[in-house]
Amino acid sequence: MDGFQPLNFESRKLITKVDDLDWKMITAADFNGDGKDDILWRNSRTGENAVWFMDGLT
Repeated sequence: MDGFQPLNFESRKLITKVDDLDWKMITAADFNGDGKDDILWRNSRTGENAVWFMDGLT
């Protein structure tokens, strides 16, 4: 996840899979106010956070 700006809504990237097992899903909440739950991930080794913005059921 090099270069990803966590919680910066202007910097979005497509992520298709997570190979680093240090990343854990922490919670789901509406982080960008669009009425849809997003996913907050945290890297337990580095302390880095990332949000996946969801747009539907999948």
